[in-house]
Amino acid sequence: MTAISRFQEQFGLGWKQETSSTSPQRSDYQPDDQPSTSNLPPGLQDAILAYSSKVMSVMKSAPQTGVRVFDLAEQSSIRMETLLPVMHYLTEKGFAERVAVDDKVGNDTYRLTPLGQQLSS
Repeated sequence: MTAISRFQEQFGLGWKQETSSTSPQRSDYQPDDQPSTSNLPPGLQDAILAYSSKVMSVMKSAPQTGVRVFDLAEQSSIRMETLLPVMHYLTEKGFAERVAVDDKVGNDTYRLTPLGQQLSS
């Protein structure tokens, strides 16, 4: 194998051609690279809980339709890199649910579950 063919194999787009016919649509997207929040250090769990109450209070404003993530970040004044783990936590614990994942840039819509509505009352 020549150096060029090794380079193409290692850094080429051959994998893209092989999987393009079987790649999932955006609506089928389920992030599996998110870390589980069950084994977070106690300080980080406390921070997520503190932000969760703020996020849930904003989400209460649209209980039926839900709130888009970017709007949620703006209304709660929370940066996206902080908000995304909070949304993952709320979803994992059953307090929120993702209702629309059709946005190409990840501006998914979330709403509170009945359990989340009860908790935020």
